[in-house]
Amino acid sequence: MNVGRSDLKLAFVVQRYGLEINGGAELHSRLIAEHLSKYHDIEVITTCAKDYMVWKNEYKEGNEKINNVLVRRFKVDKERNVKKFDNFTKKLLRNAHSEQDEHKWIEDQGPFVPKMLDYISSIKMTMIFLYSLHIDIIILFLDCLW
Repeated sequence: MNVGRSDLKLAFVVQRYGLEINGGAELHSRLIAEHLSKYHDIEVITTCAKDYMVWKNEYKEGNEKINNVLVRRFKVDKERNVKKFDNFTKKLLRNAHSEQDEHKWIEDQGPFVPKMLDYISSIKMTMIFLYSLHIDIIILFLDCLW
């Protein structure tokens, strides 16, 4: 029963989402999304990854319902090579480096999901909640505000 259901459309953007994902931001967003789904239209925008270290696609791309919440998954375009990433991070921290190196580090950090960015820029929601995501999503979100 949806007593007091409103016309608000809310989106949660989080890097990983699922019943077995128990990270801080991920679990927090799931609990809030599930609670709010009783009153509002909720959509979670996330990746197909389970593991934040390598960003391997393990979920099927597309839409599914989890506990009355629409979950829209996008494939990560690039997995992370942890050893290579750690070595690059050490190099940046210990040496002078360029702005281009910093951009490469952000991209290598992941998740790198251009289709998700395209989708976010096209949707019409009352409000979008961001949970510790790739800097490109935050920049896109801020651009949409102005």
